[in-house]
Amino acid sequence: MKFVMTCTATAVMCAMAQTALSETALDVQADVIDTIVITAEDDNQPGSSTVATGEQSGTRDTAEMLRDIPGVSGSRIGGHGTDPTIRGQSQNRINVLLDGAYVHGGCPNRMDPPTAYAPTASYEEITVIKGVRTLEYGGGAGGTILFNRETRPFYEDEPVRASAEAGYRSNGNIWDAAIDVSAGSEKFFGRFIGSHMEADNYEDGGGNEIRSGFEESNGTLILGFTPDSDHRLDLTLEAQRTDDLLYAGAGMDSPVSDNDTIRLKYQAENMPGMLDKLKIEAYRSEVAHVMDNYTLRTPPMMMDDMRAPSTSDTTGGRIVLEVDSDIGHWKMGVDMQNNDRDADRFNDTSGNLNSVLWPGVSIDQTGAFVELEHDLDLTNRIIGGIRYDHVTSDASRADIDPPMMPMSPNQLYSLYYGATAEKRTENNWGGLLRFEHDLDSGDMLYAGISRTVRTADATEKYIASNGMSPDARWVGKPYP
Repeated sequence: MKFVMTCTATAVMCAMAQTALSETALDVQADVIDTIVITAEDDNQPGSSTVATGEQSGTRDTAEMLRDIPGVSGSRIGGHGTDPTIRGQSQNRINVLLDGAYVHGGCPNRMDPPTAYAPTASYEEITVIKGVRTLEYGGGAGGTILFNRETRPFYEDEPVRASAEAGYRSNGNIWDAAIDVSAGSEKFFGRFIGSHMEADNYEDGGGNEIRSGFEESNGTLILGFTPDSDHRLDLTLEAQRTDDLLYAGAGMDSPVSDNDTIRLKYQAENMPGMLDKLKIEAYRSEVAHVMDNYTLRTPPMMMDDMRAPSTSDTTGGRIVLEVDSDIGHWKMGVDMQNNDRDADRFNDTSGNLNSVLWPGVSIDQTGAFVELEHDLDLTNRIIGGIRYDHVTSDASRADIDPPMMPMSPNQLYSLYYGATAEKRTENNWGGLLRFEHDLDSGDMLYAGISRTVRTADATEKYIASNGMSPDARWVGKPYP
């Protein structure tokens, strides 16, 4: 068991007007940024905090540890997968990137938020950005969480690195173990990170057993090419298997929740001319999730055996350039993301389809942004930027009519909203403008205004859970 925590504080005063989901809010507050074991160089950026996972207990959920940061909270249905909240913004109002990749969960009820696929041992640090400080990571974000890996370069006097750790927490009988082994030279390296965690049900303050157990295994292989100190190419293969997840507050448990992710990343620095940095990333994540009410529990009397398998596959990438010019430092880029989701609910007693929960939902997003940081003098600067996102959404299986609940998704949409799941297009514009002033103490004052717009996700748009009565239905709205 280990507990290491170091804290620093930076006082920041912020006045920000932010528009999100076509709603405008004014947020004026004094903010204290807590940094827990800073491992990266302090870049004096306001509104962000960095947590080093290596200094935390391995039995803690990655998102759970972020609740130590002011302005960050979280919730979860069971004992696994905390869903973070930043200043009241949650779910898809927060951009969560796992080593540069978007991983969207497979449960419409968010049993498996993106953080459920980010085991503590697999990342060096987690950075939380509160509000809109940059447009690089996508539109529509009331905050951003970056899970980062960083394999240090290898030299002749250190060709091999290895570490192992284990942890235990008595309430819930939670134990975990992890290994991190890497080897390489000045030009090539390989790294393997493996972890395993098991948890039983925990007891609440009254001594009552709460269903919260699970078992999780994760393996990550990273292969790298570093021809010199300014260029780097990484290929990452990752597999996570989570079994027997119990949920006390839900009508189903999850016997299976798996994720496979592949990433390819290239970065170049100190390039000739005005081009300072180039970053190219591509990724593919595939989530398979199963919910049912009979594998890990006994269904209530008079209720049939129900099962809901689902998949969520995400493909994306980005190109980001940083350029130094006479008027300041430019950052510009383009990115794309496609998320395909399918989910059905079956009555396994009869073997019939009950509802098409996610009817072949596909959401494509292509974005472009440009930012400029202009120094007025040694202590004052202005940062401004603009972002555009072109989004299309469709549901290819919306006309399927389940035999048990004879109403297709399109019929449900039409019943409640007078519309069907036709292909729709959105054009979202966002931007930011911020003034920063460095104080002699090393702190910073800043004032900013930003606008951000997000597209409703697959559940908000297209969920089509039918029931015998209106109060037993859950129906999305297929248009903005």
